[in-house]
Amino acid sequence: MSGVAIALRRHYHQRLTQNPLPGPAEVVAWLGAVQAQDYPGAKWALGLRMQDAADDIVERAFSDGAILRTHVMRPTWHFVTPADIRWMLNLTASRVNAASAYMYRQLELDDALFLRGSAVIARALQGGRQLTRVELRGALAEAGIVAEGARLSYIVMRAELDHRVQRPPARQAVHLCASGRTRSEVQGFGARRSLGGAHPTLLQGSWAGHCAGVCLVIRTDSGRCPQRS
Repeated sequence: MSGVAIALRRHYHQRLTQNPLPGPAEVVAWLGAVQAQDYPGAKWALGLRMQDAADDIVERAFSDGAILRTHVMRPTWHFVTPADIRWMLNLTASRVNAASAYMYRQLELDDALFLRGSAVIARALQGGRQLTRVELRGALAEAGIVAEGARLSYIVMRAELDHRVQRPPARQAVHLCASGRTRSEVQGFGARRSLGGAHPTLLQGSWAGHCAGVCLVIRTDSGRCPQRS
């Protein structure tokens, strides 16, 4: 297959040349995960693959929880759907923990502290509460956990990687979650999803090498999501 043929085939499977999808959630579900470090650029990427695309449609899907902006796959922001976040974490959380091990040591974060932090976060967000970063840091401080700067980010990330908290599709902040698939099941499921939305030459084994991150959306003090500006 020539380079041009590969490019055309990829555009076709990416829904860039034909067969646009109805809305943002359908686009993200088709692709599995969409790089979203650049928030405006990520919205544009969804719009390119949608019918009757408009900025307010994507914003509404994000605000309603139809799509989530999280650190899944690797430690950068991605759009994913609520239906996919758990199996992606099941498959790849161990890799992101391994990749973060150096920072865990630098920030003096260990398993015991992560366990305490997860419990504090879950209690603080019970009942559908949504907290700013300052409020969340305060809740941890009241429990005797220092969560300044990067420590807060890593404590929250670990809570999600461990499936102790998760941002659901509804507007509530978090809920406790449980694993629903074995590792072999999610490897096969991920490969089938990838082959449909990305490119037929993608290898199944590549799914096991991706890193995952967080799925809980913590608002900044202004009420906007981190790095969303």
